[in-house]
Amino acid sequence: MASISNKPVEDSSTWMKPRAADSILKGLNGVIMSGRPCKVMAVDVSKTGKHGHAKVTVTGIDLFDGKKYQQVWPASATCFASEVKKTTYQLVSINDGDVELLDDRKESYTLPLQGAVAEALAKEYVRNAPYAVTVMVAVRGDSPERAVFIEQIISYKKV
Repeated sequence: MASISNKPVEDSSTWMKPRAADSILKGLNGVIMSGRPCKVMAVDVSKTGKHGHAKVTVTGIDLFDGKKYQQVWPASATCFASEVKKTTYQLVSINDGDVELLDDRKESYTLPLQGAVAEALAKEYVRNAPYAVTVMVAVRGDSPERAVFIEQIISYKKV
């Protein structure tokens, strides 16, 4: 399970970009489907019918929990794509269900110990041993006005 921050995204225009539904490409990361950032696995565009618009059916896998989502939009509809950032930190400590990390600028960063990778890290963790931890951050929500951050440890290695 990913850590979901309930604080709104201050500058949501940099994190959520509007896209025309018919411009979604297979392999694109971060398309918001059912309020979740997903990697696009399949795109199917139907032909324009006798009475309406073409439809775009998008199938995606949630970047954080691996669930499959499918959504249908009119080809002219606007959907959103989330910026997805991956950052590597140095592990400082694991205390009381939190992971304390240090970035390149020596600023401290705390993340709840959630998710399978984070739990595996906690089991393997040896005090004062150097670890590199990669964290993925994106936003979730149906619109930029309701966007909140979601972050999760996705990998680690002993260095």
